[in-house]
Amino acid sequence: MIRPTHILLAALVPAIVFAYVSSGPPRQAHPLEAFVTYYCGGAAVRAGVDPYEATFVSKCEHSKEPGLLPAGVVEPAVLPPPALAGFSLVSIVPYPVAGVLFITLLLGALLGAAWLLADVAGLRVAVPLGALAFLCGFVNLNYGEIVPIVLLGICLGGWALTKERYALAAVGLGLAMVEPHVALPAALAAFIRFPQMRLPLLTVAAILISASFALGPQSIWHYAHDVIPLQAWAEIPATDQYSSTWIAHWLGASDRTALAVGSVFSLVGWIAGIIVAMRVADRMRAPAAIAFVPVAFALVLPVFVHDLQLPLAIPAGLLLASRGRYPAVAWVGVMLTAFPWVPGWFWHPTDPLLLLAAFALAYGASVSEQTRLVLAASLIAAYVALDRVLGRASGVLFASNAPAVAPKDANVALASVAWGRYIWSIAPSRAVTLGTLVGKALLFAGPLSVAVAAVLEAYRTEPAVLPVAREPIATSPSRFSAVRPDGR
Repeated sequence: MIRPTHILLAALVPAIVFAYVSSGPPRQAHPLEAFVTYYCGGAAVRAGVDPYEATFVSKCEHSKEPGLLPAGVVEPAVLPPPALAGFSLVSIVPYPVAGVLFITLLLGALLGAAWLLADVAGLRVAVPLGALAFLCGFVNLNYGEIVPIVLLGICLGGWALTKERYALAAVGLGLAMVEPHVALPAALAAFIRFPQMRLPLLTVAAILISASFALGPQSIWHYAHDVIPLQAWAEIPATDQYSSTWIAHWLGASDRTALAVGSVFSLVGWIAGIIVAMRVADRMRAPAAIAFVPVAFALVLPVFVHDLQLPLAIPAGLLLASRGRYPAVAWVGVMLTAFPWVPGWFWHPTDPLLLLAAFALAYGASVSEQTRLVLAASLIAAYVALDRVLGRASGVLFASNAPAVAPKDANVALASVAWGRYIWSIAPSRAVTLGTLVGKALLFAGPLSVAVAAVLEAYRTEPAVLPVAREPIATSPSRFSAVRPDGR
């Protein structure tokens, strides 16, 4: 018997591919824009030079993707040393072939993450796939970003914790550490909460540290002490930043003050995420919360985060929406995080993807069929209204005219310095309009809503009433017995 979920599932993946290969205004002339930086960073490692310096990477980027960047501009390869050591092996493969394989890998990671998340949250796989299809899937594929691989690691970590397969959970969280600013708090939470995780996590950490020696014995210190602070400075005025640093800058704060504000928010988010995750895991009897919830908190106004990374809050959102006591708050977070609420992304080739993703999300809500239709239609209407109406608003609300002054004692040879000068030079031409501000506010609210749902779940006073399971997930006996909600 063919059900609506089968139709949605069969249509979503072709819709992602169709949107990716179709042309349109937002379509990138260089769809491997991010991948070329990873590839060139890996090539630098293989050549025995510092992958974080500008000279080698700049020559490589301009040779592999001519016209991608203005002359003299270099986009830094800011992945951590173990990740660049892995890309040194990728760089052995010819660039065009490596690019096709990488995009295929991203799509596979997206599908794998959706399946794992569906199993953990007790949802039909069409629902997480709908949540991940647009911003996390299509847009990341459009730029060749690594976020779907990070998502797969997070979902694998949560799924393996549910199954009490602790070595596999450590592997998943280690994979997610390709973006340590969002994955590290999840690894810390798992290390603290589960004694069985400590040896596997230490083993994975030792492997990653050993891999980093391909860049030199000082590579991790060099990355943490030099590269990360400079990259955070470089991206302060960037329009695709969704950080408290960006907010402080546009409100007139100095660079030092803006970065300090962002650092405080990041630290508070990490600590709060770990504490809340432990309480949510106990309250919901959901060990996956240990892997999911800290990531969502790490995305709430940190020192540095791009819009393409915000969907990493969706696993926590779907877990709370399907099994928590405050599903409405969590669903709001998921729906706000699922789409790029930025004027200019809605155009003809992505119409089917938008429609299917919206209906897949609505299909997972615990409401009547009529309400689901209204919910999906409202989501589509709100998205189109923002794009077509607010997107035309040209009034400038904020504009940055601050000069690009690199921090004192900055290593000017690093690519992040050159990148920062470029970002700061174009900031005045990318002033914040009403449409941009509303779109950013909606995306800001996505991870925040998920975090609020987690706090409400963690500190509710009424006793938990879990739904009756229709198809319980098979796990070994433990006080964390995973339960599927009824009817989804």
